Amino acid sequence: MNANWNVTITNIHSAAMVNTTNNLAAGLTDGLPTEEFVFSSAAKIALTVVISVVAAMGLFGNAMVVFIVIRYKDMHTVINYSFANLALTDLTLLLLDAVPTAADTAGINLSALLGCKVPIYLQYVSAEVTSLTLAFLSYDRYRLIVYPLKTLKRRSPLALLSILLGIWLVSFVVQIPAVVVTGLTEEGKCYEFNAPWGVEYFFSYALVSLFIIPTGIIVFCYVRMGRKLLEAGPIGSRKETRRRRSVKIVLAVTILYALSWVPCHTVHLWMAFNPEITAESPLYVELHTAVNVLIFVNSSVNPYVYALIGPSYRHHIRSMVICSCRNASSQQNVNTVSSQKGKFCRYQIPGSSTDPENSSRL
Repeated sequence: MNANWNVTITNIHSAAMVNTTNNLAAGLTDGLPTEEFVFSSAAKIALTVVISVVAAMGLFGNAMVVFIVIRYKDMHTVINYSFANLALTDLTLLLLDAVPTAADTAGINLSALLGCKVPIYLQYVSAEVTSLTLAFLSYDRYRLIVYPLKTLKRRSPLALLSILLGIWLVSFVVQIPAVVVTGLTEEGKCYEFNAPWGVEYFFSYALVSLFIIPTGIIVFCYVRMGRKLLEAGPIGSRKETRRRRSVKIVLAVTILYALSWVPCHTVHLWMAFNPEITAESPLYVELHTAVNVLIFVNSSVNPYVYALIGPSYRHHIRSMVICSCRNASSQQNVNTVSSQKGKFCRYQIPGSSTDPENSSRL
């Protein structure tokens, strides 16, 4: 997460900062000056370009996911609404973290303009929502595979909305410590952890709340699902095929999430528990920057994972492209299928259908 996921993001364009608070937390109270670590000009340019491209792709892809799920009725399913919820959290993280990081690296101190406590708090909240949504999706797939009849009877749009709102509410409450310890230094710099002690407790709490508990739920659900699928034997109906495909999609997104966040938690705990490492240590600054970029990449690739694995997303993206081409060609009096008054054309992809049996109802 940002900057400041402790230090590097806000002032990466000038130097890795001297954080008196972190020095105290690490037990460095001898008053000796700390040598600043500065990225080279080439490194700053490369980081700016990479983060900007990743952020642009992520913002476009996640916005498309939200639009497709809202726009098309056959996408109004539990798994697709959950993916839209994940897309919202990725949009939040990219807007409040990746975009300011790219600007700060380029020499525009956007993080200072956005403030301190609220953006970092929302970053933690979005990360919590992501992990809890993945846990809910895993539990929902588990119920659908193990107890299909009971699960289908209890499903309703109102119930799903209540669950997703509950996830956001719980996330806001659970991550209150993030807004408590975040603050400005005497130099006016925003730090994710700005307290004289307790850095190891804070990052341990973040590890448990953001990763260990949700991952434990996910592992439990997939172990139970795996046993059930092995007992079931070969795939039977179309409905069962779609359910198994949905399990694979959720598993792929979850694995990407874990691979992206484990390095981040590891680096933070390494700094928090090692008295010889501070937020200004060159190796920490470099590793911290790398894991932040990895998180940005994860938030950007998720929508493309949906499109690669889920045929319904590919169908609607293809439909939108075809409609755009037909609407453009209508300017030259070519036969077109389009709607009036600016509405989107209704083009049916061959082989797709809004019938529940042929759609992506999962």
